Amino acid sequence: MKRIIALILFLSLLFAVLLPALADNKNTKEPSELETVLSAIGKKGLKLGDKGSVIKTIKKRMKQLSYYPRGSELTNKFNLEMEDKVKLLQQNNHIGVTGKIDAKFVKLIYSDHCVTATGFVLSDENNYRISDNYTLLGNEQFIVGEDENIIVIILDTFSNTFFNELLAEKEDAAKGLEDFTYYNNYDSCFVGTYPCMVMMLTGYEYKNSVSIGQWFSDAWKSDRTRSFFNLMKEQGYETYFYSVAPTNCGLKSEALGLFKNYVENARYSGEVVKQKVSRNFYTALREKGVTVSPGKRFIIQHLHGMHTPYNVDENGLPKDGATLLEASSGWITITKAYLEALKKAGVYDKSTIIITADHGTKSISQIQPIFLIKRPGETHKKMLKTNAPVSHREFQSTILYCAGIDGDALPSKTVFDYKKNEDRERTVFVNKKSEDYKRKPKYNGTDWGSHNVWVGYTYTGDLQDLVKESKRHGPSKFIEMKFSFN
Repeated sequence: MKRIIALILFLSLLFAVLLPALADNKNTKEPSELETVLSAIGKKGLKLGDKGSVIKTIKKRMKQLSYYPRGSELTNKFNLEMEDKVKLLQQNNHIGVTGKIDAKFVKLIYSDHCVTATGFVLSDENNYRISDNYTLLGNEQFIVGEDENIIVIILDTFSNTFFNELLAEKEDAAKGLEDFTYYNNYDSCFVGTYPCMVMMLTGYEYKNSVSIGQWFSDAWKSDRTRSFFNLMKEQGYETYFYSVAPTNCGLKSEALGLFKNYVENARYSGEVVKQKVSRNFYTALREKGVTVSPGKRFIIQHLHGMHTPYNVDENGLPKDGATLLEASSGWITITKAYLEALKKAGVYDKSTIIITADHGTKSISQIQPIFLIKRPGETHKKMLKTNAPVSHREFQSTILYCAGIDGDALPSKTVFDYKKNEDRERTVFVNKKSEDYKRKPKYNGTDWGSHNVWVGYTYTGDLQDLVKESKRHGPSKFIEMKFSFN
């Protein structure tokens, strides 16, 4: 009996000693990834050539921050470029540019306020990154309004110089475009899809004081943008936007609700989300034709156009290595085929149709985009031409005017308010790289950008005056970039 009592006392004493330790062990949390990395690097930090699990963990985190070549593994190239990428993060967060992976740097990349070169921070409230969570649906790309339409065909990088050369080279180039007025002195304000498409659709002027992503967000939620889309809705128009390059058009969550076909993936089934905008517009057009649906529609078709590489022959059929003349002829052929499909559907005469480009090329002699317009019921024996000095700044108001809005409700003049041979000073900006400015981080966060400054050329008159002015005096304005898109 004494032995049993002694055993019970011993076990009680043992539990009294072990139980707190077991409890402490149960409540002890596993160290976080941040704590593990900090513990491993110690006070000395890491060398860029170090190997092992810790450096791999840091590289994994860098990849999450878009500082890692997408789709690649832990490559030698990344090891060689890592010092630059570390410095970029340090520069954008103002913590001292050393290129060293120390405790301060590690704490930064694991924080919820790390600003990356894309201009977004990791916290949910400030996510400026263009997300894969949203889709431009393409299942209604060839459906138009039965009652009335405003249709804008945007042929990327299609210079009016290309069109002029095509008109001079081919006698039938203007055939099928007789009802249009060709504005052969149109200014895009900038060269590049991202400033031009956002500016056209929102009317929101480019701002260099914020990151590109912040400008995208500000543009889509601006008062002018909301007013524009609300007025179109009040006039009975449903708006649809189709683009082969939605990322370059700056679409963000703030644009949800503005376009009927811009949706959050989570709200739709996987099958619907797969119905994205057709990358081969002509093939889809010939297969589907154009069908009608009740109501009015404002439709923007942003197509590949004359963006390099030139990818169609003169008949609009796919061709690698096409010449400039073949491609320009081909895209006009495709555009005319769409016009014929509208006629076949019985809506051509009910529609305002604009054929334009987001911009021309970087060459001053090819910098102006095309712009042609016809109103409902408008007919001519041949295509009209005017050198009225118009630009993207009139784009929104022109759309609203064609939708039935007039007077003080318009945010600016329309293209119809400018007359032939009218004097007007305009400035067009080209993105360039200059040794006079520091290099800038690339917008998508993977490297240093190709450009660091917007160079502006101011002119009064037409394209020939612009060319002469640029040769005589060079650029007139410079806007240092905060981030480079390319």
